[in-house]
Amino acid sequence: MLQIPGLFEVAILVRHLERAETFSLGVELASRLRNNPRLIFTAIIARTEIINSELKQGWFRRKAFIEELTKGVADAKNRVRIYQYKSAFSRNFGKNFVHSKTWIFDDEFAVIGSANCNRRGMTHDSEAAVGVASRALAKRLRVSMLQSHLDVSTAPKGWYSVKDLEQWPSGIKIIESSKSPLERYDPYSRHDSFGPNPGGDEEEEC
Repeated sequence: MLQIPGLFEVAILVRHLERAETFSLGVELASRLRNNPRLIFTAIIARTEIINSELKQGWFRRKAFIEELTKGVADAKNRVRIYQYKSAFSRNFGKNFVHSKTWIFDDEFAVIGSANCNRRGMTHDSEAAVGVASRALAKRLRVSMLQSHLDVSTAPKGWYSVKDLEQWPSGIKIIESSKSPLERYDPYSRHDSFGPNPGGDEEEEC
């Protein structure tokens, strides 16, 4: 299991995942993506420069995770989509900071809890989570979460259709629209203060 501190305090939306009860991050998900061409992974994450005030290795660790996640995956650009707020919409912990700790699988099963999606959150901290098997709830939760992100846009109200947001392909087009406050995350756009590599395997967690 690849250990990425503070990696995705996120809303993660996963399509076509089989046997969700055995799912884990990192190596396991990478294997699923390689072996199941129908699997799509989509995440919305906090901007790295914001969380790096605590983690220090955010750029390096996220890049390592994404490289592991996409290694050997056919059409990885379209099947692994990770988003963040554009800088104008999220400058600090108090402005549109993504902290959801929510998973949604196939619009059928949702996990909502307090655990961060990292090793410490899953194995050391005292956390709680609830899993709900309900197509109606899972889909409604996904759409409402996406709305909460998209509605901070400065575009005129009604710039997207909720009906289109309910469908996965048209929903992706809305997320990637020029009017959207979200953008694709580029793990190579910057690096941490120590450079592109920390020079060791130390793991720093907040």
